[in-house]
Amino acid sequence: MTVLMHIKSITIFFLIFLPIIAISRKLFFKNNNSDNKRELLIIIFALYIACVYSQTIIAYSYLSGDFTQNYFHLPSPGDFLFSPGKTFFWYWELSRSSNYNAFWVNVIGNVLIFIPFGLLLPYLLKSKYKLTVLYGFLFSVSIEFLQLFSNRTSELADIIFNTLGVSIGFIIYLLLKKKQQ
Repeated sequence: MTVLMHIKSITIFFLIFLPIIAISRKLFFKNNNSDNKRELLIIIFALYIACVYSQTIIAYSYLSGDFTQNYFHLPSPGDFLFSPGKTFFWYWELSRSSNYNAFWVNVIGNVLIFIPFGLLLPYLLKSKYKLTVLYGFLFSVSIEFLQLFSNRTSELADIIFNTLGVSIGFIIYLLLKKKQQ
């Protein structure tokens, strides 16, 4: 699955669930005192969480089949990879030796996909850095745990890269907050 296919998949998922989440927020949380900006952030954050799960749990494994499994010695679905260094260099080599963008999708993608978490959560909960990173870490752990029961592999490196993304998102939040003052 290429990066563009991921974006297309997320866009379709986003368009399907946007009205569902917006209508459910209006029906179940009829708070007339609610701030429209905050409501919009809640809807965006809920959609973001749903989209992340759609790409990490629900999405089919894009590295499947006999060729990739045998040629690149991929781990079996349900495995948990404990060596972040090996994972990082394995994806780098896979990207260099094939037309599959493994490094960009799996390493950089794991950082980028969690930046919105670190950016949006402090706006919603007024949380500090440590709490934001803890929640992001736990969200990442939940994804890796659920991947143990899907047609995916779980990797310690993903948790590390996801948590790095949360930290970057929080730094962006701080910069935006400082700019607003």
